[in-house]
Amino acid sequence: MYYFLRLKGSGLGGSGVFQNVSHKLIASEQVREVLTKAYEGALSSGSSKEKQALTGWKDEQKIAALPKILSEAPVLPALQRYNGVGFQYLDTKTLTVSQYEYLASHLIIFSNLLGPIRGGDMIPEIKLKQRVKFADVAMAKYYREHTSGALDRIIGDDHVLDLRAEIYKNYYTPKATVTECIFLQNGKRINHWSKAYRGLLLRFVSRDQPTSIEELLRMKTPGLKLLSHSKAGGLSVITYEADKP
Repeated sequence: MYYFLRLKGSGLGGSGVFQNVSHKLIASEQVREVLTKAYEGALSSGSSKEKQALTGWKDEQKIAALPKILSEAPVLPALQRYNGVGFQYLDTKTLTVSQYEYLASHLIIFSNLLGPIRGGDMIPEIKLKQRVKFADVAMAKYYREHTSGALDRIIGDDHVLDLRAEIYKNYYTPKATVTECIFLQNGKRINHWSKAYRGLLLRFVSRDQPTSIEELLRMKTPGLKLLSHSKAGGLSVITYEADKP
């Protein structure tokens, strides 16, 4: 199975430089350069207001500390780079080697700037707000057109557990069978804190490494009570009742 995700927040640090490992990403260098060069240019020559709009940061010294992505940026595996709520609940630092390696190869994260990346891909620190437009490129449409074929080849006939927020589903539509998850509390759908439960569910997935939706449904998921599983066409939906985070 493959697992799709997009969670905000990324941490500093790393080693080496991005230009030496970037050729291993799903989106080709030629595809990514359109956006990464525009991103670098906006951070180096844009106005203070433009930089703040791009990153969501107000501290210009913090913005200036973002190195040139293509030539100077140090890298970390995506699983270690991201530190948003979902990744806090995934808690990669406490995964076993087997659990970590499983997610490194089976988790696909959708990045605003870099497109689809694997959990184990080496990436730089990036701060780019959702829905920001620059370089006259609609990012979701751009990556949908340029990376869908590569993702189809990677996934093949495998099942996909899609944990992305709605906006990132515009980046790619799997041809494979897809399962999505709904998280409820007291019978009401959770919005913001659903990120935490996506991360928690991924932690259980890394532990059991299911090879089918049936195995996924049989997993023990403390904090998440399985309520239902429904199917409609090529989409299935799992509903969980979640404890308070």
